[in-house]
Amino acid sequence: MTERLYFHDAYQTRFFAQVLQSGVMDGCPAVVLDQTCFYPTSGGQMHDTGWLNGIAVHDVKHQDGEIWHLLSLPLQNGTVEGKIDWQRRFDFMQQHTAFHILAGCFNELFKISTLASHLGEEVSTIEIDVKDLTEEILQRVEARANQVVWENRAVNAFFVTPEQANDRVVRKKIVLNEPVRLVEIAGLDLDPCGGTHVAGTAQVGVIKILAAERIRGHWRLTFVAGRRGWREFCRESQIIKTLSDTLTTGSDQLKGQIEKMISENKEMRKALQRHSRAQADQAMAGLCEHAAQQGVVAHLFEYLGMEDLRRIAVSASKKQPGIYLLAAKGDQGYLVFANSKDPFDLRPVLKAVLPMINGRGGGEASLVQGGGPAQEMLKQALERAAQLVSQGKEPSAES
Repeated sequence: MTERLYFHDAYQTRFFAQVLQSGVMDGCPAVVLDQTCFYPTSGGQMHDTGWLNGIAVHDVKHQDGEIWHLLSLPLQNGTVEGKIDWQRRFDFMQQHTAFHILAGCFNELFKISTLASHLGEEVSTIEIDVKDLTEEILQRVEARANQVVWENRAVNAFFVTPEQANDRVVRKKIVLNEPVRLVEIAGLDLDPCGGTHVAGTAQVGVIKILAAERIRGHWRLTFVAGRRGWREFCRESQIIKTLSDTLTTGSDQLKGQIEKMISENKEMRKALQRHSRAQADQAMAGLCEHAAQQGVVAHLFEYLGMEDLRRIAVSASKKQPGIYLLAAKGDQGYLVFANSKDPFDLRPVLKAVLPMINGRGGGEASLVQGGGPAQEMLKQALERAAQLVSQGKEPSAES
């Protein structure tokens, strides 16, 4: 069985070992060593990467009690020198300790227990057992977590018996019959864990909760720490600077300026909708007159919502029997086809032209509607629909 050197020193980056087994795993050359610094994917933490005798180790897996190192090239038996990618290792050390800090703070402040975690390459997640989660809870936990970071509390990992573990205050009870590795953050958290951690909380740097989403009756939080947290702050600062420069306002006035713009935009949209509705109502007489003369009318409105477009199509078809093929540009491209003249089925017509606007839709034989983002293709879609209707037949599969 491989001795796991990272259990004793997460900061060790180089080691020598003997190859115990060679084989193939997931289509790659793979070896088992008598000892290793490489951490395998487990416990929600992703694997280390690095090199064995200069050959890249791109994955590390724990299988049937053995740790397999998956390589880019075959490795000869004998003594090997291993080196882990320290930047990746330290990054996951920061994320893992940050998770324990967050879990400890949720428990300390609100008695909220942790259900699961995943430490990803870009962001990490923690799932907590709480039904109702408020912004105040998140802010207090984040503030407390960073206070723990700044206090530089000691982080210790050690082995105890299951009985000794359960005699101590741990977040999860132990059910194993073998020595248990505990990770302790002084005065905050004690939990069984086989992962890699920093020696003091200050090395976590910063903890930032990015998002919260409800799943399966509890909550999943997305967070970053360490260098990832610094990158996030840089990204957000750049966004704020860009917005401030664009709007020629100070960052402290940015929120009010954006709220004002949103409000003004809503009022402008409402005014535009009122104007468009008035124009559409005025156009209805012309649509009905055209339908009376030709039987089929096709018309594209420059700006109109789906609700108003449908209202006009239905009203016009009731006032003057005919086939009305209407389209409008709004939040996306809209199509409404109405028929009060004969039993011609409009559903195949809509189905034939919806792909032209990357749209979706449906309806009944005499009234169909749909929408899609490709507004620039509305005119062509409308012309194609009119062509199909004028042919007096439903479009074939080749249409």
